[in-house]
Amino acid sequence: MKGLYMFEEIKKLKESQVAKQLNIDTRTVKRYWNMSEQDFLNLVKKLNENKSKSILDQYKDEILGFLITYKDFTAAQIYDRLKEQHINFDLCKSSVRNYVAKLREKNNLNKKLKEREYVAVEELPMGKQAQVDFGEIILYDVENNPVKVWTFAMMLSHSRYKYGCWQDKPFNAQDFVEAHNKAFQYFGGIPEEIVYDRTKVALVNENEDGTFKLCKAFEEYVKKVKFNPVFCKPYDPESKGKIEAVVKYFKFNFANHRTFKGIDNLNAAFHRWLEGTGNTKVHQTTKKVPSEVFSLERQYLSDKHLSKDIPIIQHRVKKDNTISYEGNRYSLPKGTYSAHKDIVLNIVGDLLEIKTLDLNLIISYKMATGKGKLIQKEPYHRQIDKEVSELKTEVFEQFKYNERILEYIEKLVISDPKNVRRNLVKLQKLGNEFSLNALVGGVEYSLLKGDLSLGTLSLKVKQNSFSVKKEEILQSDLIPKICDVNTRSISEYQNIQEEGL
Repeated sequence: MKGLYMFEEIKKLKESQVAKQLNIDTRTVKRYWNMSEQDFLNLVKKLNENKSKSILDQYKDEILGFLITYKDFTAAQIYDRLKEQHINFDLCKSSVRNYVAKLREKNNLNKKLKEREYVAVEELPMGKQAQVDFGEIILYDVENNPVKVWTFAMMLSHSRYKYGCWQDKPFNAQDFVEAHNKAFQYFGGIPEEIVYDRTKVALVNENEDGTFKLCKAFEEYVKKVKFNPVFCKPYDPESKGKIEAVVKYFKFNFANHRTFKGIDNLNAAFHRWLEGTGNTKVHQTTKKVPSEVFSLERQYLSDKHLSKDIPIIQHRVKKDNTISYEGNRYSLPKGTYSAHKDIVLNIVGDLLEIKTLDLNLIISYKMATGKGKLIQKEPYHRQIDKEVSELKTEVFEQFKYNERILEYIEKLVISDPKNVRRNLVKLQKLGNEFSLNALVGGVEYSLLKGDLSLGTLSLKVKQNSFSVKKEEILQSDLIPKICDVNTRSISEYQNIQEEGL
C-alpha cells in the first residue's frame, strides 16, 4: 500500500476484499483502514528512514576515511581492514561491497583507477623475437557433443607470420617442446628470443634474484636449440599483446562454430587456413601481408641449431595397435598397446622411428605422403636380421601358431628387444622338454600376472608338467588291468568233440 493514491484507491474496496486479495488477516487491514491520510504519510516516512539505515552505519566514518584518503581502495580491502580492527565484525563481503558502492555514489567518490599509458614503439628487427601463448575453445562434434580443444600459437614479431597447432588435451611440457619443434620447422629457423607468460609448462618458479627456474624438459630444450626465453610480468597480458590477438584470431576466425571431426582433421584444416588466410591477409597494424614480409625475415632466422631429428615424446598408442602422425596411421606389432600405451616417435630425415619410453626401437617406417592412409608391414615384423626372423618362424611352427603363445612372444620381443635370439632359443628348449598344454598354462599365467620373464614361465611350465604327470599316474591306478588271453580256433573244439563221440 505504497503511495497516497494507492491508499485512497484501496479504500474504495471492502475490507474483506482487500484481505483476500493481499492474503492477510482482516485485523491487519483494519489497522491501516482507520488511518487518516496524515497518519499514513508519517508511517511511510518512518518506514523509509528505517530502510535506509544499515548495520554498517556504525562504521560509516571509518569507511569514508578510507575512500577519501585512498581513491583506489577496493571494497575487499575495506572488508579486510574492518575485520582486522573490529573483533566482532562478522558481516559478509557482499554487504560491505553494496554499502561501499552506495557511499561512493552518494558522496561522489568514484574509484580512481590508474590508467596505463601507451607509447608507440618501433618494430622489432627481423629475426629478433617471437611470442608464444595458448588458447582453448569448445567445439561440437557431428553428434553435437561438446569437445574442448587447446591451441599453441607462435608468431614472429616483425613479420606477424604465424604458426599454430591443436590438440584435444592440455599441453604438458613435452607437448610444449614438440610444438616449438614444429613451429621452427615451419619457419625454417629460430628467432633470438621468445616471449612467454609465466606458464606452468615452462616455469617451475621465480628465484629470489629475479631469474627463473625452468621445467627440466624445457630447460634442456632451450640449451640444445639456443634461444633466449623471456617471461612477462604476472597478470600483464598487454606486454605480449601481439600473440594475445593471434590466439583470439585462431579461436574465433578459424575454430569457432567449426564441427569437430577429429584432431587430425582439425589440424589439417587449420594449416590450410593458415596458408590461405591466416598468413596472407593484410595486417591491420603493419598494413603488410605477413607471408610477404616473412619471405624476407626468413633469412634472419638461425638454422644452426635447427634439429633435423625431432623427438615427439609420449604419443598415445590406440587399442588397435596403431599411432596417428601427420594425418596417417602407422601399424605396430600386436601387443604393443598392452605393453606400452605411450611410445616415443623420432624423425630422422624421412624415417619415422617408433620406440619405447626407454628408447628401445619397436618399429620404423618411411614417412608416408598424403593423408588418411594405414601404413603397415607384414605381421611379426621387427627391424632384426633374417636369421632371427627365421628363428621366430620356427618357434611359431613348433607351437602350432597357438594364439596365446604368439601373444606372449610378441610382448616378450617388445619388452626385451636386446635379447630376442636368446629368448627364442629358450622357448624352443622349453617346447622340446615339456608338452604344449604345460607351456600354454605357463603362458596364460605369465600374461595374467603381466610377468613376461622366462624364469617365471619356466617355473610355471615345470609345475604344470608335474601336476599333469601326477594326475595321469593317479588316473592309471583306477583303470582295471586287462590281461592277454590265449584263444583257440573253432576247429580245435570241433576235433575234440568228434574224438569224444
